[in-house]
Amino acid sequence: MPFVATTTALIRGTLGGIVSLLTFSGTDADRLAWIAVVFGVTLYLATTLLRGLAHRLDARPARWGYFRLAAPLGLIYSTGLWLLSSFGKMRTPELTELGRTILFDTPSKPSVEQGSELLFRMKLYVDSVITALLRPVVGTDWAPIVSIALSVNVLTGFVVAIYAVVIAEMVVRAENAML
Repeated sequence: MPFVATTTALIRGTLGGIVSLLTFSGTDADRLAWIAVVFGVTLYLATTLLRGLAHRLDARPARWGYFRLAAPLGLIYSTGLWLLSSFGKMRTPELTELGRTILFDTPSKPSVEQGSELLFRMKLYVDSVITALLRPVVGTDWAPIVSIALSVNVLTGFVVAIYAVVIAEMVVRAENAML
C-alpha cells in the first residue's frame, strides 16, 4: 500500500507540476526562472516542515502533509507571485491588450507555447480584476493582500503539496533506515 500511494503521488505530482508550470507560467524565460524560484522556496519550506513534524511529533508525511498543507502552501506560493508582481517581474496585461492578443495574435490552433502564454496572461488579468473588485470592499491598502488568498495561484499549493509529501516521505524513510 505505501508503494502504491507513493507511486501515485509521484506520478500525479510530476504531471501536475509540469502542467502547472508550463500552462500557468507562460513562456517568458526570465519570468519562468522567477516562478521556479518561488516554487522551489515553497517546496523547500513544505518539506522542511514535514520533516520536522516527522521527527518531533512522529507524524507521517504521507498521511499528514497533503490535505493539511495544500492551502497554506498555496498562500505562500501566491504571496511569492504577488511579490514578483510588486517588484515588476510580472506585468499584468490590460483588457484591450489581452483582447487584441486573443482576437488578432492567437491562431485558431495555437501551439503549446502560445496557449500557455495566453492562459498565463488571462490568469494575471483575472487576478487583477479580483483585486479591483476588492478595493471598494476592503480598501485600497488591503485589497492586494486579500486578493492573495483569492488568487488562482493558491491552487498551485496542491501541486507543491504532492511534491512535498513525496520528498519528505523519502527523506524521512532514508533517515530512519540510516539510523
